[in-house]
Amino acid sequence: MSYQEKHKIHFFFYNPKLNWYWFPTDYIRRGDTPFGYVVGYFSEFGYFSLNEIFSLGMTVCGVFKTPRSLEEVVDIVEKGETLRGDAEITLDEFREITKSKQALQNYLDSLPDGSGSRKDKLSLKEFLCEFGDALKEKAVSKLKPIYNPAQIGEWEKRENSKLNKLLRKPFNSQRHAILALAKGFYRENKKSLILTAEMGTGKTIMSICVAYLNPRKNKRTLIVCPPHLAKKWVREIQETIPWAKVKTLENTSDVDKTKPNGMEFWVLKNTKAKLHYQEKKISVFNQSGQTNRCPDCGSPLYDEIEDERVEKNMSKCRKCGSPLYYADKDGFRRYGIAEYIKRKKIKIDLLVLDEVHELKGGDTAVGQAMANLVSRADKTLAMTGTLMGGYAKNLFYILYRMFTRRFEEKGYTHNSVTSFKKNYGVIQETRVYVRESDRNASIGKKLKSIRINSKPGMSPALLTEFILESTYFMKLADVSDQLPKYTEDIISVEMGQEQGEIYKEFEEYLVAEVSQALKRGSYKLLGALVNSLYALPDGARRGEVVFEPGTDNVIARALPLQQYMLPKEEELIKRVLKEKQEGRKCAVFLEHTGTRDLIPDLVERLEKNGINVLVLKTGNPATDKREAWIKKKLEENPDIDVLICNPNLVKTGLDLLDFPTIIFFQTGYNIYTLRQASRRSWRIGQTKPVRVFYMAYKDTMQEKAMKLIASKLETSLAVEGDLSDQGLSSMSEGNSMVIEMAKELIGEGETRSLGEIFSSYREKDTVTNFDLDETVEVTDLTETVTETKEIKTSKGKTRTIESKVQQIINKLEPKKHTVGKGRRKVEVEMVSVFDMLEALEKVV
Repeated sequence: MSYQEKHKIHFFFYNPKLNWYWFPTDYIRRGDTPFGYVVGYFSEFGYFSLNEIFSLGMTVCGVFKTPRSLEEVVDIVEKGETLRGDAEITLDEFREITKSKQALQNYLDSLPDGSGSRKDKLSLKEFLCEFGDALKEKAVSKLKPIYNPAQIGEWEKRENSKLNKLLRKPFNSQRHAILALAKGFYRENKKSLILTAEMGTGKTIMSICVAYLNPRKNKRTLIVCPPHLAKKWVREIQETIPWAKVKTLENTSDVDKTKPNGMEFWVLKNTKAKLHYQEKKISVFNQSGQTNRCPDCGSPLYDEIEDERVEKNMSKCRKCGSPLYYADKDGFRRYGIAEYIKRKKIKIDLLVLDEVHELKGGDTAVGQAMANLVSRADKTLAMTGTLMGGYAKNLFYILYRMFTRRFEEKGYTHNSVTSFKKNYGVIQETRVYVRESDRNASIGKKLKSIRINSKPGMSPALLTEFILESTYFMKLADVSDQLPKYTEDIISVEMGQEQGEIYKEFEEYLVAEVSQALKRGSYKLLGALVNSLYALPDGARRGEVVFEPGTDNVIARALPLQQYMLPKEEELIKRVLKEKQEGRKCAVFLEHTGTRDLIPDLVERLEKNGINVLVLKTGNPATDKREAWIKKKLEENPDIDVLICNPNLVKTGLDLLDFPTIIFFQTGYNIYTLRQASRRSWRIGQTKPVRVFYMAYKDTMQEKAMKLIASKLETSLAVEGDLSDQGLSSMSEGNSMVIEMAKELIGEGETRSLGEIFSSYREKDTVTNFDLDETVEVTDLTETVTETKEIKTSKGKTRTIESKVQQIINKLEPKKHTVGKGRRKVEVEMVSVFDMLEALEKVV
């Protein structure tokens, strides 16, 4: 047993300035100079002065009620993780406690052990029940929201009355979102706002209404959306504001350089916005080896005195500023619409960025297109259903482009993504220690290097500094009175005997390979190994072969299984037939539709059981024609029972109202895709209860993937205003899905069962619907709005009345009136203008 293993410690000292730890192992009656182990620049045993440690400032002393091994705590801090004690004491308290063993034991016995009536941890719901009133009071006193749905003023009433003139009228919860965003833009003069609304809440009509409430008479709204949503945007605008001018921008000739006339809507596919001509740079040297010159001013492009590496990367002439690149005549002959709008300084009153998370790239073409359009827009509204789903850097460029001034005030530039990750992301610090050759007699080690890697997750500080004050959060629960019941369930399937034996043998070999690779610090095998284990149960008839990445060396091989019907396929057929008996169509989603294509096998087995199948394939039809294609196929064959496709094809924008049952035959492990695709049917307009099923083989990588997804869902919801029992602290935890699945393989992953994790995820509905103050009533904006108007009575007097014209007309009984002259004179029953005026005078 090593010296570290046999030592147990109760105390540690930590200084955040130096990031050093001191672990005293011998301290009873030693005064201010205990003996112990130091983890710092040199890690070694020795005596240290407590007076000196605390003179550094910010030093803290932590206490463990139950002693922990020195080896354990040293391993924790050398990995860069934070060490937390059961209590914190001052230097004077440490001196008093360590005067004798009895004094130490008395103090440790006094520490709470959590065995009392009060629990160490409270669920979020329990926390709100106990501290909700105080929390609400504090929040109300500190937060000053631009819009409060419980306090509707004159401006809100006036703008809400305008919404009643639309052909399609928004629901009450949508009206609150519309008025909040409109007030932020047109009353508070905000330049950029974000609408984070769950899939199916009606982001399209809400953004259309925000544009409609723009007080300018002549206004132009530019909508940037994924290509398959362009026609849907045009249709919804025409159905809501039929008098508005709507057009789709296909090329630069469609862009009107004049000022807007009336209410204009332009719809631009994000793929069209980015397409631009290819560029060629002017070389520093020509083919003869001589220095090239600027085509405009003639000055040499390279000064031999200066560094060639700096000069040859210039994009402009250093003397005249002329660009040192030109259009490649051999490339595509086109001009990017976003670039054209920026160059021509086209006026845009409101820019709507639909599915803004797809524009997160820093130096990508679509990301640059977003930057160009934002620079020309007076107002920018970004919309997404999944604001959070990965690394902090994924939000950096979106937020920087929308809130440039705020970022620059904090010292960020366009290239400050690394600083942003350190401040608001999750950083993993790895320390490498070595023994120096001239310190062989010492137990200590020297710090050789520190490696910093970013991990998935974000700091809660990002919410308060950049998101909360500029974002409206909305959930489907907010419009739940307009939606049917929604349920989610897991279908766990046992593998067949031979199938299970093949999988276990394949897994055992791969686990050994992964373990050895991870011990060597190599992650190259993870992707191939994890994906193969995930694919094998469903592709057992095909078998599986794993190659060493970058080579043709076979690492493992699973032989094909000679079995026509696999257990999960049989369970799928049972579920579809049960739904068919109830008159419900199913959408079946699966990940493997390419190299490991499972669709032909599923189609054959479903059709053999009398199930009509429709398959949606990648690229056929085109993305912008998918919705119309599905609708046409259903009209041609109303007896279609199942739609099969990859969830990536329908994850945004498409409404699958005809398929109230969604079955994930495979889930994959992409949070964005899973959350988006699972809500394709539960949308406004759905009349049947929506059921979502997730299928996975028990005790396989598929079940492990589902466990990770269920736990990650709680984290991803936190940024969007939905707190699970894990709370905001869960935002600061997380690895990549592949790494975490590898940890599951070698027994270092999640210990809870899939059912337990999924139940925890679903508990969020209870917490979300928890009401801190049941006395607060949100104003119903869909009621008839009364307006104060002045009218002329029959006596010529001006009187002020509260106009409820529509209600009055509805109450009037038709009277017989004679219309026409001569032979064309007839009597008809109608409510005339005179009847209406007479009724109005009675109201007065």
